[in-house]
Amino acid sequence: MLNSYRKFWQDYFNFKGKTTRKDFWSALLIHLLFIFGLSIISILLNELASGVLPDGFNVLSLLIRSYLVLYLLLTMIPTLSVMTRRLADANLPWALIFLNLIPFVGAIILLILCAIDKDQSKPVTVHHSKRFFPYINEKGNVTFSEAIKKLCNGLFFI
Repeated sequence: MLNSYRKFWQDYFNFKGKTTRKDFWSALLIHLLFIFGLSIISILLNELASGVLPDGFNVLSLLIRSYLVLYLLLTMIPTLSVMTRRLADANLPWALIFLNLIPFVGAIILLILCAIDKDQSKPVTVHHSKRFFPYINEKGNVTFSEAIKKLCNGLFFI
């Protein structure tokens, strides 16, 4: 688990390649636990602080909050790179990373897409047509994850 988090930091600017589902979720779990832990400590110190005069608890709470903001800024690029590599491992287009720009819902959709297991088949190819909306012409049974992959490829590569 710590090896995955180490890879998270070592591949800071590596947007090419692939990241396995285990490495992605292990690194994300440690990342979120660190953020959650610092937030809880900051809230507890703030509650212990005096409401009238500044004291040591106020200073420590402010220091931890500053460290948390700095940590979040420093991990923005590695988080995007590991998500891009995870999408590549699931044979999904890298452009799905822009779902993060949709408040709340986009990040949830992106995390669901990162949970998709990689296919042993070739990446999905979409035939271009003169239609405005992409369509998927499938015959037979298609699993839910395959349908989502094909839909995303059709939306982003018209």
